[in-house]
Amino acid sequence: MSSSQSYSYYYQKAMFKLKNRFTGNNAQSDADSEASAPSTPASPVPSTASPASSAPTSPNIDSPKMSPSGGLLGRTSSLMKSRLPSTDSMTPTSLLHRDFDKSPSSLHGVPESVEKDAEGGSGLLSNPLGKLSSAVGSLSLPSMPSTPNISLPSPNLSLPSLSANSLILPLNKLSLGGSDGKTSNTSIDPSGMLETVLGTSASGAFGSVADILSSVTGMTRVPGLRRLNRLQSRTSEVAEDLLSQAVERRKQLWKLVVVAANGFAVPDSLFKFSGRGNSFVLSPPKRGTIPLQFVHRGPGTISNEWADAPCSAIGAGGLLDKLNNVIGTKYTFDEKPGLVECLQYTIDQDWDFGRAYGMLRASWTSDFSTLLARWESLKEKDEHLRASALSDDAVVTPRIPPRRVWDLLSNRVLPFWAIADVDASELEAEDIAAEPPSPTNIPAKLWAVSHAWMAAEDRCFVETVINAYEWPVPIPKDTSLENVRIELLNMGAKYIWLDVLCLRQRVVVTPPDAEHVRTEALVQEKEDLRKAEWKLDVPTIGHVYQHDRYQTVVTYFNGLGRPFLMSPSIITGNLHWINRVWTLQETTPTWLPGGLTIALFDRTNHGEQVRPGLFEQVQRLVGVIALNPPDIYSVVGAVQDRSFSNAVDRVGSVGYLLRLATLPTYKEDEQVEDMWRRLVSHLTPKHRTDLLALYPYRGDSWARWAPSWYQLMLTKLPHAPRIPYDADELLVPDAAGARYGHRGYVIEGVRLHLTARREGVLDVTAKDGALHHFKMTTDHDQPIGADEYVLVGVAQLKYWIIGVRKDKQEVDGETEYLVEKTNVIRVHNPDRENLRNLDPGFAKAKVFYN
Repeated sequence: MSSSQSYSYYYQKAMFKLKNRFTGNNAQSDADSEASAPSTPASPVPSTASPASSAPTSPNIDSPKMSPSGGLLGRTSSLMKSRLPSTDSMTPTSLLHRDFDKSPSSLHGVPESVEKDAEGGSGLLSNPLGKLSSAVGSLSLPSMPSTPNISLPSPNLSLPSLSANSLILPLNKLSLGGSDGKTSNTSIDPSGMLETVLGTSASGAFGSVADILSSVTGMTRVPGLRRLNRLQSRTSEVAEDLLSQAVERRKQLWKLVVVAANGFAVPDSLFKFSGRGNSFVLSPPKRGTIPLQFVHRGPGTISNEWADAPCSAIGAGGLLDKLNNVIGTKYTFDEKPGLVECLQYTIDQDWDFGRAYGMLRASWTSDFSTLLARWESLKEKDEHLRASALSDDAVVTPRIPPRRVWDLLSNRVLPFWAIADVDASELEAEDIAAEPPSPTNIPAKLWAVSHAWMAAEDRCFVETVINAYEWPVPIPKDTSLENVRIELLNMGAKYIWLDVLCLRQRVVVTPPDAEHVRTEALVQEKEDLRKAEWKLDVPTIGHVYQHDRYQTVVTYFNGLGRPFLMSPSIITGNLHWINRVWTLQETTPTWLPGGLTIALFDRTNHGEQVRPGLFEQVQRLVGVIALNPPDIYSVVGAVQDRSFSNAVDRVGSVGYLLRLATLPTYKEDEQVEDMWRRLVSHLTPKHRTDLLALYPYRGDSWARWAPSWYQLMLTKLPHAPRIPYDADELLVPDAAGARYGHRGYVIEGVRLHLTARREGVLDVTAKDGALHHFKMTTDHDQPIGADEYVLVGVAQLKYWIIGVRKDKQEVDGETEYLVEKTNVIRVHNPDRENLRNLDPGFAKAKVFYN
């Protein structure tokens, strides 16, 4: 066997192992390949077999017909295995639990540069890859006959930092691409490392580009798992450049997970970032199966030991030393007037170093002599913004920033005003009606997390210094906040809005011997504060997700910090993300999957069969939110099947998605119909007119003209096209706010007859006494009584409200009708035109409804 044949044979053998590694057939594939392999390639025997059975030649890595396991990915894995004691040492399972770096600085989150070597070195870790250093450092790729020599971009297979210090592409409002409008590979992978390791073959180990798109983004060709009222996807409303960027980010994230989970790069090296200041190594208390939660190594991300240190124990001088160390500056008290006063303030306030670092970092380059006064001004402005946002039972400025944020670098919850820009423009309410639209008041550096809550038996309550022990944080039992922090940092996040940390939660009485005692009086005080905050904070949650179409949202479909795995039982469960009420307003086209693992893309995973249904639903929900103007029936239809914690949550979730100028406050103990009635008062006139003219039945609760919330949840909803209502046909409240009315074309004394299913005839008497007949249609199968009715026509007389006249009187020289709605019908051309020409009624009559 020639050297080329020998290399090719073992290359194919390695590829066979790698392929079976993804399909879960490790043991069998190893056994089979060993059984059929020669004992050693050192004594090759010339082949006498036919050409078809001869050893294959080395494949061309640029060929689009490469084997599914081809490319440098497999060669790298094979070569790394050959340098290690056994093939088992590079399995995904062993890599998950391997301590890659045993240096003291990595064990407890100590900054790398703090640990100097014995000879006074530079302070950088001398052995960053630990046990695998010698193996990885000696990697080289043999030359292949008939192909150019190829070398790996880096012995450590580490990724260079992007401009945003992130392993994934940051969203760019100015678009990414070149002249053709498409995103180039170099823009998402400047070094080309991922493309080199994973290969660019159209049929590579992880599928073609089309397969990647289908797996990681929404699907349109496979029916979803649940009915969404036959809603057609409206993703055309979302800019193409935004969608292409979102797709590229998810593809890049997928590649990182594949590389980390399968041992093609050591996590300690892969998740390493550069920048000013000393780097810290963060490790979770328990390493799981999510590669992005393995480890984070980067500047500014201080360890919990550093964050928990009391400022009073460190002193002003020690604080300055630590801050200079972490941020990478060389400030002195002499050159920075006011700095010593600021540091003394953190001591007087009994802050720990984490809070002091989080508060000071955002203002580290500002004028310290005015910083304390500026903090006080920002705090007052923030309080005024939130107080003025409420008026009685209404949120009058719903587009306000969140109250709190989680600073991942300091690992502390901070007030939002602490990260506001110098001009404090973020502390201004957005004007929804402004032309041009007012700029968003949430900075791009603030990401949001969307997640599904676990069942009560599957979550625990954690007392944590992160939120200063204000309330116990509910999280799944099988994860930790440190796991979530590490994953988000590896994605490139710095500031996060996460509800369990940033939205005040419930508290309970604790026993007297508890570490953090809460008496009944304290619990009552905290509960009153929570309810007061929730009046504003819950209705406006959607703003942090929907304020900008470029907002980054990390979505944990299976629970906060938990692996993104799928099966029919998981996806159809009431607690899955796709089935929860509040997650609807958290749906964005730029979502990134949290908890991503290699198992999601394993072809042996039964979840493979249902994955398209999930992503199709996400895509359709994006379409619901993208509708402009929002369609009330589409939004309400999207929450029909969704589960909730409080009965009013469905009603509350609809308000923000309709982009209303005002919203009802949130009252968790309120009756659903009362909440719905308050929301109707905040609807736009167009939305109210759609409820009147399109919903086919009369209401059965507080009004006859509008359906009850119970009816909306249980009946099939009509489609709401962009109906051309005249301005005076829109339904508005009267001066007292007690009734709703508009102007319409009124015909009295009309009889209706159903002649077939949802079809019938109108008997209309003209002004000269002649009887005329017109065809009509309806969206219901209910019988219509033989009584005489009043008809109110709108939208060029196509849509008609059938009702019973309750009152008719002259007011200020014109006739006013009071009508009780019973049904609605439609009249189509040519009957509609004939009815218009007949003119049997009164145009622009004033009509009120009860």
